[in-house]
Amino acid sequence: MLIISQVCYAYLSDVSIEDDVRARDFESEFSLSRWHSRGWTLQELLAPEVVVFLSQNWDVLGTKAELAPVISQVSRIPVSVLTFERDIADVSIAQRMSWAGHRRTTREEDQAYCLLGIFGISMPTLYGEGRKAFYRLQEELMKKSTDTSLFAWGFYAKNSYFEFIPPPDEESKKKYCLSTLHPSTTTYLLAMTPFEFLVYDRIGCKLNPNLTENISVSDGHIASEHHS
Repeated sequence: MLIISQVCYAYLSDVSIEDDVRARDFESEFSLSRWHSRGWTLQELLAPEVVVFLSQNWDVLGTKAELAPVISQVSRIPVSVLTFERDIADVSIAQRMSWAGHRRTTREEDQAYCLLGIFGISMPTLYGEGRKAFYRLQEELMKKSTDTSLFAWGFYAKNSYFEFIPPPDEESKKKYCLSTLHPSTTTYLLAMTPFEFLVYDRIGCKLNPNLTENISVSDGHIASEHHS
């Protein structure tokens, strides 16, 4: 379970007080801030009841609650989760994974470790294991949860989602994609990185154990069929 703290102060060194932070504009300084692209800041955003955002000159830009619509647009996290109207445990694994899809960490292992609190998982941190850390996280989720959205990844990734991947030049971006995405989604059970969940940010969680749910995806749109 995600440990809730009371107040967190987020210093955004690349945002000025002149920026219109409440504008739902992807080109604003706030929306483009590096803070939104870091792995560990996802937990910093979700855990505290209050997050106060500060500009490069330490002026208050607003709180998480005040800026929830803008943050939701940038982070893909529902406003109801940001404002604690919805428990994060009620959000599917695939959807929570998708929130980390466009975020990056300095250490490869931290792609998994920065998600431990979000999924309520306890496992040892072994720096040097590389991508195995993300595999271990998924294995722990299989032990703990019956949420089959864990396996809903990769099939319908589109070129439009590659824009989230650094570096910006197309040649390096293509090499990055080829090195991180599975060559064939039919030969693997587990995803290699959170990026592979990026297009599945709307998959729901099956809460009724008496129902079976078949999830289908067509052209990026998800449809569910429920059977008793």
